[in-house]
Amino acid sequence: MFGLSADDTVTSRLRYWSVTSPETLAFVYVTPDGQRFAYTRKELFSMSRRAASWLSKRNVCKNDIVLCLVPTSPEQTFIALGTALLGATVMCTNMQYRDGSDISPLMKDADVTTVVVDETDQQAIAALQTFIPNLSAPSVISEAVPSLKSVIFCNRFSQLSFLVAVAAEKEVDLADVSPDDVTTIFATSGSSGQPKLVTRSHRRNGSENCRPQSERSSSQHQRGDNDQAQRPFPGYFKHPGLTADATPEDGWFRPRDLAYINDEVDLFVEGRQSEVIAIGSWMMYPQLLESHLMKCPGVHDVAVVAIPDKDFENLPCVCVVQDPRPEAPLVLPEDILRACAEYFQDSFRQEQAARCSRS
Repeated sequence: MFGLSADDTVTSRLRYWSVTSPETLAFVYVTPDGQRFAYTRKELFSMSRRAASWLSKRNVCKNDIVLCLVPTSPEQTFIALGTALLGATVMCTNMQYRDGSDISPLMKDADVTTVVVDETDQQAIAALQTFIPNLSAPSVISEAVPSLKSVIFCNRFSQLSFLVAVAAEKEVDLADVSPDDVTTIFATSGSSGQPKLVTRSHRRNGSENCRPQSERSSSQHQRGDNDQAQRPFPGYFKHPGLTADATPEDGWFRPRDLAYINDEVDLFVEGRQSEVIAIGSWMMYPQLLESHLMKCPGVHDVAVVAIPDKDFENLPCVCVVQDPRPEAPLVLPEDILRACAEYFQDSFRQEQAARCSRS
């Protein structure tokens, strides 16, 4: 078997490593309660093929766009790789807001055809139901996401779990894919504004990271400076105007940071030009929360602004204008805090709390 090249796909890379170093650990996942999952490269390829079979039986086809709402886990890994082996495209993300207002625009932009969700995540399911009324039907309809055709429920915790079911599948025949086919869609962090979508092809998705250092060095010398595979930013998906604005000159990216240079030529980045609040590594979009808080009884107007914080750079501060009408109820701080807490998914709040505790 020959070595890997820039023209390899996710499929050929998985096959290559499963043959050349089958017993090497591919990844290890440890749950918060200490349960350990470990897969060799041979097992990874086999389980990914079986996951492709599992997805295929649920009508995932080549060129589909699959949104995976399953959290980081072995299940998410096999869903993502199984999708790639079918010649489809996967987008893995999570929901922040309970009404799904952060995820439905991304689904529409990406032309998502299938959603995979953890069947025990009742908040995520409730959020999906706000814009997918027939969520459990074999074929779903959504005005917010016209491309959507199905929702797949992933059972992660019972005796008949996804991992057990996938292990029982036969290894599916692999789809014929091209190195330039899109395998992954990422939602950006939103540091330059609202999240946007960026695609990665089979060629770009791991073409360097999965190779030994010796192979990476030699391949870098073989490729020219204008090689498409070396471009760090392929552009925003379906937004050529935003792409052109972000990349005014070839090879440069405009992040729209607010910064200044002092007399010693030191560069200081102070924040973002766009309407986003950076709280540690999390980017918060105040407009969505403001719209939610405007529905609270007694609120006449509201603004979410950033205040400095020594640990997280910024913290959000909610500024409320009381409804002046005599019959309007008095807005109390605890009412606003409760409304904020209720707006975020529990899983997202727990994730942010974990980030804070590690900082």
